[in-house]
Amino acid sequence: GQHAVASEGRLAALSLEGRVGAIDPNGRELWSTPVPLGEQGMGSCWFLPGDAAICALAPGEEDMDVLVLIDAATGEILDREETDTVAAWPFQFGHSGSGWHGLSVGYGQNGSVTRWVDTRDGITVCPAFDNMCAFVGGVSPDGSRYVTYPHPACEVLSVNSFPSAALEVSVTESGLFGERRSGGQVWGIQNAGYLDDERILVSPDGLPPVVLAAQDLSVIAEVEYPSSGDRSVCGPQAADGTWTTNDPVRLV
Repeated sequence: GQHAVASEGRLAALSLEGRVGAIDPNGRELWSTPVPLGEQGMGSCWFLPGDAAICALAPGEEDMDVLVLIDAATGEILDREETDTVAAWPFQFGHSGSGWHGLSVGYGQNGSVTRWVDTRDGITVCPAFDNMCAFVGGVSPDGSRYVTYPHPACEVLSVNSFPSAALEVSVTESGLFGERRSGGQVWGIQNAGYLDDERILVSPDGLPPVVLAAQDLSVIAEVEYPSSGDRSVCGPQAADGTWTTNDPVRLV
């Protein structure tokens, strides 16, 4: 599943098969904690503010995912709660409010669901909004908004207020990339997230990422890379506005 790195790279939490592990910057394993392992699904890890604890999603034994709160220093399980989801793939994303973060759970072709996770006193999982067609890409640094990008069956990119989930502004994929279609097919958005309160990074499949104005989702610039080729943005952006990319190599 999705791994996580603590502040300043002091520790990495690994979402592995049947366990969550931690390694130091030299790759030395510090601890390994068994977690539930169901027959299907993937997991993810997320460091809570201060890096003292890790929130890990694991495929549960009864076909229901489990969120596990783990002490980052020792690997001890501090709390756990079922999430009523079965993830084809999940990721977690931050929120500036202390003790809150988000969980986006993809159901493959059946859409996705989003949950807010409250870790101020153990783990409490709360519904976020009722939209199976949207993945949450990230929350604005000031915590007042979040951006969603569409499941492949839909095509709307939107900005919503937090916590009311009220729609503030939206745009369709065809509205953003319609003039750059391939064989009449609109390019799908693979990821979206905030660089800062004013700018959103969007990664379309097969096209260079673009930077949008958060206020009206208009295109500010196209991201230039030093080399050509396919590339996609990996997961949500970091709090400092940086991101990683996946640059696959095609073997002919």
